Amino acid sequence: MRRTVVRLAIFAGIVVTLTQSSFGQRSHALTPDPNAAVVFNAYCAVCHGVDGTGSPTGKSLHAADLRSAAVQKQSNAALARFISEGKERMPAFKSQLTHRQVMDEVLYIRALRHRKNNP
Repeated sequence: MRRTVVRLAIFAGIVVTLTQSSFGQRSHALTPDPNAAVVFNAYCAVCHGVDGTGSPTGKSLHAADLRSAAVQKQSNAALARFISEGKERMPAFKSQLTHRQVMDEVLYIRALRHRKNNP
């Protein structure tokens, strides 16, 4: 009887621990931080536009349409590198953004592909 109670207590502890680690934190692999839109608007929208298709300034600089297949087929690592290190005319943002913010921006860019005409 005592062994059963101990086993149940251990099992309950494991379940609580797993539940807290699974649901207590935002799943970084699945969704960007809600502040990713704020960061995007502050650093990216000036060239890429609020919806990712390009602002007039960005279009004159040939900024990529972030919803395009060419951008969306890039790996997360490649997109993070472009944001951090810059690419061609795009400046580097590694001194302004943390690694986590960069990764949230990658996820935000991924989410842009699902937005058609609703920024």
